[in-house]
Amino acid sequence: MSVEFSDETTAIQRPSTGNISGNQRTVLVGLILKTGIVKNTTQANYCLIGLSILFFLTSLYFFWNLSVDEPKSHKTFDEIVREAQ
Repeated sequence: MSVEFSDETTAIQRPSTGNISGNQRTVLVGLILKTGIVKNTTQANYCLIGLSILFFLTSLYFFWNLSVDEPKSHKTFDEIVREAQ
């Protein structure tokens, strides 16, 4: 039993790691560059990091306000009877 490999299949193919190389850029970076807010991809990446931190802190603020119980003014039975008279 012998195994033969062709020259095309012997080359090691590295799996994609998700890294962007060369002139490729993500859609969000492209959108920010089109708006003219930033001048290059590095500034666009910093802008996206800042936006993500801003959105994260805003969500923490809203979740904190939803979870904190506000003191409720419960009326006693005597107060309800006095108001009814």
